Amino acid sequence: MKTFVLPSAHHFARRPWFSWLILGTLVALCLILALLQYRWIGEISNAEEAKLKASLRASLDRLRQDFQQELAAAVSVLRPNFDDSTDNAPHLYAEKFSKWRSANPGSKLIRRIALATPAGHQVNLQILNPETLDFESSEWPADWKAARMRILAHSKGERWRPGPPGDPTLVELAQMGPGSPEAHSHPTLLIDFDPHYLFETLLPRLLHRHLSYEGHIDYQLELRSRNDPRKILFEYNPGKAGPIASRADVSVPLFENFFDMNFRRMPPPRSREFPGMPPQGFEATPGSPAGGGGRWTLAARHLSGSLAGYVSEVRKRNLAVSGVLILLLICTVAAVLHLTQQANRYSDLQMQFVANVSHELRTPLTVIRTAAYNLRGKMSTKPVHVEKYGALIESESEKLTAIVERVLQFSSAEAGNLTQKLEPISAEQLIVEALQSRQSVIDRVQCEVERDWKPGLPPVLADKLAMRQALQNLIENALIYGMEGGDWLGISTRNAVLAGQPAVEIRICDRGPGIPADEQRCIFDPFYRGRRAIAAQIHGTGLGLNLVQKIVAAHGATIQLRSFPGQGTEFILKIPAAPEERI
Repeated sequence: MKTFVLPSAHHFARRPWFSWLILGTLVALCLILALLQYRWIGEISNAEEAKLKASLRASLDRLRQDFQQELAAAVSVLRPNFDDSTDNAPHLYAEKFSKWRSANPGSKLIRRIALATPAGHQVNLQILNPETLDFESSEWPADWKAARMRILAHSKGERWRPGPPGDPTLVELAQMGPGSPEAHSHPTLLIDFDPHYLFETLLPRLLHRHLSYEGHIDYQLELRSRNDPRKILFEYNPGKAGPIASRADVSVPLFENFFDMNFRRMPPPRSREFPGMPPQGFEATPGSPAGGGGRWTLAARHLSGSLAGYVSEVRKRNLAVSGVLILLLICTVAAVLHLTQQANRYSDLQMQFVANVSHELRTPLTVIRTAAYNLRGKMSTKPVHVEKYGALIESESEKLTAIVERVLQFSSAEAGNLTQKLEPISAEQLIVEALQSRQSVIDRVQCEVERDWKPGLPPVLADKLAMRQALQNLIENALIYGMEGGDWLGISTRNAVLAGQPAVEIRICDRGPGIPADEQRCIFDPFYRGRRAIAAQIHGTGLGLNLVQKIVAAHGATIQLRSFPGQGTEFILKIPAAPEERI
């Protein structure tokens, strides 16, 4: 019986091709999702455009009805009736006007009313004086010329061919239809609505009632005469999206006929035979179709240029948001894979660190144990040999102590306990103590130390032990890796500025082989050791420079690396100066 063992996640994580396969599959799925979203958002946008147009049309229809009802309320009071007496017409219409004015105190809807009475080949005009309520004879206004010609033809039973448009706010209500025997004697009531009130009071109020959202109207509106489309009677939000012309989103008629109001209560028999013809004895509003429509056309267009353009902009924003989310998802997975690879690399470095530390510990322990065995076995009885073995034990013990201290420092750094107490201290003193602690190494490699210290530098604010340890690590790093090109070590100090505040700059440089460019970005990583150090089997834990970086960061200082192959390496350390009140 065979046993199958499934590979672990760690096993797959160590295969780069598997990570890239996962990322490629996810990208492909995200692209498919993006295409589906593009299609779905397009369908939703088309439905939204149709919905917005329907909503706009419904709002304009309600506005049209309210506008018509506002005018119809006045017409219903003043309209002529079947049984109105021709002889008493002025007194009758004056009473009707008085009744309307009493019911609507302060209303400026009606500018004036008049009676036009045919008299042979002319039509006499009487305009109501609102103060005395008397109809006074008057000349025909220039803009009422078309109405006079229409009424004259109406009294003779002739068909009137409309000429140039007259007053767009004038309503004519005739009691008898053309061809009626009494048509020549019955006056025609003329109601002239006030355009100033219509365009500056009534229409803006209705617009805000039906089209306003949170106090704003997102549409440009134009009101034009149907007889003269070039003439704009009213505008709202003019010029914000250019002239509307024929590019309106929705248009509705306005100022419709009042024909049905005159006869809805007593339709004559002929209206059953000819539903489309006006009944005998009455006439629809002259100058406009009897079957519907309006004198004006109210056109609306969204401020973005059109509802289609507005929906297109919303669609683009939705697509942009979806694209960003999909891209964020891809980046998140890519980041997870990258972090996984980094974690694996970090794990490998940790394993390598354990191996290095084990090797570092085993070597001095072996030497110490061998020297102790020789001393105990009396293999060296001469004092010179005893002193030699004692010095060897002491040297290897110092190595063990250094390894243990470095590991403990790394542990403290991970826990954030690198610094204890910051106090003013001289940078030169820190450097001298760091050099003294590494004097044995300096003597062993016979290195020349060149000092270039600028006098009068301010003290730095630092934890003495931690900062000295950082300088020791930098000096030791130069002594171990920078002596191949020449046994020289340079240390210099000078004034500097850090984040706009005084600081002290310390430079530690060597003339060694330098650090390869591809390794410089990893040089401060924990457990990292360069290829040259591994190839030369130079002992180390890979923690020194990482500890330096953490110590520097804990002091609010900075460290910079400059290195070129064959030209040496330079570490530039900037430490904040101690404030004057701390000195």
